[in-house]
Amino acid sequence: MSQAKDMRKALFGALRIYLVYILTPGFLMMVGMMLRRTDMTSEQFFAESGNFYTVVGFTLALLLIRRRCRKKGLSFTEEASLSVRNVNWKKGLGLLGAGIGLSLFVSSVLTLLPDSWMAGYTDSSESIFKGPDQILAVLGVTFAAPVMEEMIFRGFILNRLLKGFSDAAAVVITAVLFSLLHVNPIWILYSFLLGILLGHFAMQEENTLYPILLHVGFNVLSIPLNIMNHIESAREVLFQSPLLIVLYGMIGLCAAVLLLRKYYKKEEPLW
Repeated sequence: MSQAKDMRKALFGALRIYLVYILTPGFLMMVGMMLRRTDMTSEQFFAESGNFYTVVGFTLALLLIRRRCRKKGLSFTEEASLSVRNVNWKKGLGLLGAGIGLSLFVSSVLTLLPDSWMAGYTDSSESIFKGPDQILAVLGVTFAAPVMEEMIFRGFILNRLLKGFSDAAAVVITAVLFSLLHVNPIWILYSFLLGILLGHFAMQEENTLYPILLHVGFNVLSIPLNIMNHIESAREVLFQSPLLIVLYGMIGLCAAVLLLRKYYKKEEPLW
């Protein structure tokens, strides 16, 4: 009975953090839409201001969580399992590189899928970079999202789940919640698998800085890929041949595997 109570308490604590994180941006966007120009549709509003309200909303959610930690006498960084002390930066940079390799592999696989499967995913991905605030979009994707998401999911949420669940169950539940944040089915699938990997390294190192670096590496490649995909000459040279795309994917996968092997060979230097 006590174990079931601990599980319920842990799950409730995790879901409370989750709801604050996902509802705050939506609330701010709703207020912004109420104050918008009357001649602007909701689609136009989201295209022009979606990135701004998303980043500001997630930041505000973190500030609310930080305020709650202070009221309870808790350390925000400790609750988020984030520390820059005693960090093995070679291992961290290896995870950054592994993230880039995995991103190249996943992007190659997605490129080879039928267009009918990818329509919704492509529209969702493209919408991030279509607004006028391109600098904010780039900073959000490459830095803000990985930092905030890892602090929330592999920090606050995972730590709460560990109070009532086994390590494996806590990582899986965290990955499920993380994947649901991404809405599109294809995005949900690979973000769940990525979430398992991120959770593993958070548990391995007891520091969310390591999954942050892996997450940054995974996200950062989307910027040059998006740019090249919108330059016709570059797209024709780099992306028209399926064999080339398969080659890119294999290079990315091999690089990720080699870097992760080095990560686990702790007695050897990373490179």
